[in-house]
Amino acid sequence: MEQFKKASVVILFLVFFMLSTSFTYHHDTLTLINNRIEYAAEKISQKMLRTTNSAGENIIQVLGVEKVIIIKPENYILPEPVKIKEAIPCIIIAPDSIIASILHASPINASGMTLNPLGIVTIGEMSDTKLKEELYHWWDASRIGPQSYYAAYLYEFGMLCLNKHSSDDAYWTLPLETAAKEYAYR
Repeated sequence: MEQFKKASVVILFLVFFMLSTSFTYHHDTLTLINNRIEYAAEKISQKMLRTTNSAGENIIQVLGVEKVIIIKPENYILPEPVKIKEAIPCIIIAPDSIIASILHASPINASGMTLNPLGIVTIGEMSDTKLKEELYHWWDASRIGPQSYYAAYLYEFGMLCLNKHSSDDAYWTLPLETAAKEYAYR
């Protein structure tokens, strides 16, 4: 409500100012007002951008993001059948971060996760074997579509958990995981 009052006063002041100027200087006055409004809007926009960037950087630090690298598949020798054409963002997080705690609290005590089409999240640097495994997951999700891939993954994992009563056993026997691990250790 207070902002509405302030805006109303400013608008009334501008109307009064415009009506009180002589018609000779009317165009110049409008140009001057327009320039001042554009200048103020630009300053506000710059301030908002700086504030947004600062907030984003703070969030990134709180989440524990150490760095983001771009994985370019053409820089790696990937055995058949994996063919990846797009660059993949890889977010490397600190071992003591919030995201690392969430990954460790997962039923499989994960050290990384492929989130096609967003990227790969990993706790610390990945070994070549782990990278090959994650790239296999990326390729597999791209091949059948991310929604289908993650639906199948969750369904199979859930069914294995119900049958085996252990998330660890379910993870190690999950067909999508075993295929990726076999690929990685070739």
